[in-house]
Amino acid sequence: MKNFIPVAYILPFTFLGIFTDYLSFTIIGYIVFGVMLITLNSLSIEQYKLVIVLMLNIVSMISSIIFSIYLLNSNEQAVSYFKPETPVKLIVIYTVIIYFISILITKLLTYVNTK
Repeated sequence: MKNFIPVAYILPFTFLGIFTDYLSFTIIGYIVFGVMLITLNSLSIEQYKLVIVLMLNIVSMISSIIFSIYLLNSNEQAVSYFKPETPVKLIVIYTVIIYFISILITKLLTYVNTK
């Protein structure tokens, strides 16, 4: 279960990596959620709390997509509005950023707790 949490987090994040045109302002929020989630996972906080955070994150992604579709003009189709932008490169870059920051935070918190 502990190794599943970071992998499961990438699922909604992958969608944002592919469709970053209209929802690009939410990517920073998902990076913050990813750092928080993986840091908690590294610190071995109780697993059910991580599952709740993951589910809330997925619900927030779905609600942001629905909200963005309602904001589009009625003449414009939502599917044609989203323009893919090198999804593999974006997903790899954001995943590396999330894991790097998470490792730094975990090491820092472990160092502070030992002193």
